[in-house]
Amino acid sequence: MDTIFVKQVNKFIRDKRPYITNSNLCDIFQSGDLLEIGFKSKQCKNDFTGSCIMCDYGRSYKVGTIQAYLEEMNLILKTHSKGIRYLLLCSNGSILDKYQISTELLIEILKKAQHCNIPNIIIETHYQDVTIDRLNLIKSIINKPVIIEMGLETVNPKYQKTLFMKGINLEQYTKTINRIQSYGFDVELNLMLGLPFLSRKEQLEDTIQSINWAICHKCTPVVFPINIKPHTLLRYAYDKGFYQPVSIWLLILLLDSLEPNALSCTLIAWYGNRDESYPDDIQTILPESCDNCRNLFVSFVQKFLNTKDYHKRKLLLKKLINNSTCTCYQKIKREIKQSKNNFDENYSHFYLQLQKDFGKIISEGTNK
Repeated sequence: MDTIFVKQVNKFIRDKRPYITNSNLCDIFQSGDLLEIGFKSKQCKNDFTGSCIMCDYGRSYKVGTIQAYLEEMNLILKTHSKGIRYLLLCSNGSILDKYQISTELLIEILKKAQHCNIPNIIIETHYQDVTIDRLNLIKSIINKPVIIEMGLETVNPKYQKTLFMKGINLEQYTKTINRIQSYGFDVELNLMLGLPFLSRKEQLEDTIQSINWAICHKCTPVVFPINIKPHTLLRYAYDKGFYQPVSIWLLILLLDSLEPNALSCTLIAWYGNRDESYPDDIQTILPESCDNCRNLFVSFVQKFLNTKDYHKRKLLLKKLINNSTCTCYQKIKREIKQSKNNFDENYSHFYLQLQKDFGKIISEGTNK
């Protein structure tokens, strides 16, 4: 099966989405003691080429002056930094990518981060943009604890090749991790739960394997239950019946399955607490839960993230499961028990449907 064709279809679908149109140059998101500032600029290179069938960071036709970005950053820090312990700096792609964020702008962003009252700095980027020059630059400006956050998604080579298609090589990735750690920086790795075309059991096992890989490499795993975003190939797969939303209880089962060290280290992100749908457009489909368990889960997450003690986290999981009054937890347990390993078959059917729906369109576009 041709991944180039899959990327072409993904790009074709994405090209129909709106541009980011709000007037702000920076996006903000706050959760607990973390404040995220996203510097919107152009488009993620992987997004542009059609990689990552579930992802959409958005594309912006507007790039501001350095002063304009800094003015917005100043205002955000002035009004949102109370009680914040972690400042996450990112872009709609990779903040260390010179194409998206110039070196001159990055220097000023880092200076502002160093001089603000938030004690810890997180820099989210793609691993191929973590160069010695960029690390030296960060080290020369930031004296606070630094965390480099990178997308890994899965350590399974087959899923990397068929679902993400952004050229992650685990050997090179490991070298990048070692390089970052040699500077005294910590590393967080973003992992996905609920990959398409996998059974529930496969989804669970894949994320556990990826978490264990991250911990073996002295990194902090950050688990992202998948959202189904509009204008993505995953949304197409959902509309055609090839994908079902991930249950929030699969995340609970995942956490409850982890060994003590893994459970103590693992963080949770994007569990349905964040909707970045376009205005007046198709809505993002968030991880699945009923009204009863959704309220329980929101309360659980913040308590879970407020402690890294294994026994306290295990007790929180036990209380959440025991306090649930719906059938969602038992439903996902049944789905796992009845699961069959059928990724290859499911992906093959999906690919044939892609050829049927887009083969002619892509061929005609290529030959123009």
